[in-house]
Amino acid sequence: MKLENIRDMLADVLSSTVYMAKLPDTAGNNSICVYTSKHTHTYRQCIGNTKAHDYYYITILLHGNQSPRQTESWARQIFDTVRCIKDYQTQDGTVKFILPTYDLQDVGTDDAGIYEQVIETAVIYQ
Repeated sequence: MKLENIRDMLADVLSSTVYMAKLPDTAGNNSICVYTSKHTHTYRQCIGNTKAHDYYYITILLHGNQSPRQTESWARQIFDTVRCIKDYQTQDGTVKFILPTYDLQDVGTDDAGIYEQVIETAVIYQ
């Protein structure tokens, strides 16, 4: 599984443009960007003759607008949609499901005063 596959899946499911690795300066309000997670996670591997699932940890940055209420409401809708993804077929495999590693996180504002929220997740795929 590659980050670009996850970006394409999120763009399809959310019916939105989803950027990868860097949010461009030209991105407007209510923009979405996906990154490889910078957090440390335990490596997991199945042992034996079972169908193994792999994990890809990602961060989804939700770049809202200047209203904290509107940003939180929009981000909550995306959080709820993302955590309901199941058995999504990509070019590199099947995303079995997406497991948030914790609840939606408010990360404050950027330099322009735009409120942002973050979703940290594990993409479980086969």
